[in-house]
Amino acid sequence: MARLLHGSSFKALKNPTGAGMPEKKYPVGGTASQSICVNRRKVDMQSYSETAFICGDIGLSADNSWFGKTIRFFENMWTKDAEFNHSFIFATPLNIIEALVKITDSLKSKYNNRTIRIYRIPLSDVDREKLSRGLAEQVGKAYGWDKYPLFILDATASWLKRTFTGNQTPVFWFTKTFHITNIPVCSQLVVWAIHKYTDYRFKDAAGNEVNWTVVNPDYLDDLLKLPINGAEIICEQKQ
Repeated sequence: MARLLHGSSFKALKNPTGAGMPEKKYPVGGTASQSICVNRRKVDMQSYSETAFICGDIGLSADNSWFGKTIRFFENMWTKDAEFNHSFIFATPLNIIEALVKITDSLKSKYNNRTIRIYRIPLSDVDREKLSRGLAEQVGKAYGWDKYPLFILDATASWLKRTFTGNQTPVFWFTKTFHITNIPVCSQLVVWAIHKYTDYRFKDAAGNEVNWTVVNPDYLDDLLKLPINGAEIICEQKQ
């Protein structure tokens, strides 16, 4: 069975939903940030570090690095009003999977002091189990650097379309047509994995299934806000 970083193992995948685990006593490091996190089974407010996440919870984050700012710049050209430049997904209550330089496993506590928003989508326990094991298989695989030129082309085409025609619909032609490889970036990994390992499907506003190759972090946030996708924000904090 694949081995996690940080000295833990994917034996934790036997309980991807966190069922029966204490909700406020996960041994995560760091100091809790100021945040508002709502547990679906309780009405009290919790910090990010104390919130009981489960496999399939989707995180979006923002930072002020030059790379993060560059991504949001092109996202603003593409899908407008971008808040986030990165995304990740929970594989267990304590571990997240994210595409960085490569697909990697990180501890939940990595985002204790970050600007984040966490969504929960409706998945069955069976789907969460399959997703958790599938995510484990992706750790160590490559990052989709080749996707960025296609993002820039679609962002530029979207900006030109809005500027000269007034049409606000984003362009996804380049990313959908010339995705070159099946190696994803962060937000694409989230959608790809959920579509591959579960019965859940992301839908656009028209009710059409979304192609994972077109998804950037801002567009993923937009999709999760749509009622058709049945997601809800369970945690949000700003730094």
